[in-house]
Amino acid sequence: MSIFAVNKTAKFDRSENNSDDSLMNNKNNKITVLYVEDNAENIKLMRHIFEGLFSSVELLIAITGEEGLEVINKIQPDLILMDIDLPGIDGITALRQIKSNDQLKMPVIAISAYATQAQINKGMNAGFDEYITKPLNVSKLKETISRYMEKIRATT
Repeated sequence: MSIFAVNKTAKFDRSENNSDDSLMNNKNNKITVLYVEDNAENIKLMRHIFEGLFSSVELLIAITGEEGLEVINKIQPDLILMDIDLPGIDGITALRQIKSNDQLKMPVIAISAYATQAQINKGMNAGFDEYITKPLNVSKLKETISRYMEKIRATT
């Protein structure tokens, strides 16, 4: 599994044998966002955005739908950003599995290159809380994530 946390104080990489416990314990200090994305350039861009705009957020990365579900079930991030076109199970299938588990109540935002109105409607009808199209409008992304962060902070 490939999971990375990006913040100014630590980097966690399970490939370097960091335990799930260290990831879970770090969750107590920051809002945790999971980005499920397989494209290396999109991951690099999202890391850059989070490092610059959201220093109080821990960004975790999973590169397949299956890895994303594993992280979600173990760590239960506060917010999920989900690509739709993923290797293995796609983002909509992963979303259905998340929504079918009553223990998982976090918002899930689609971030997808599928940008026609029909594709957006399909994603929203599947249960995504928001749908952001690629290429990313950084201002819209920042506003959307900030809005969810406010909701998360208000409930903790």
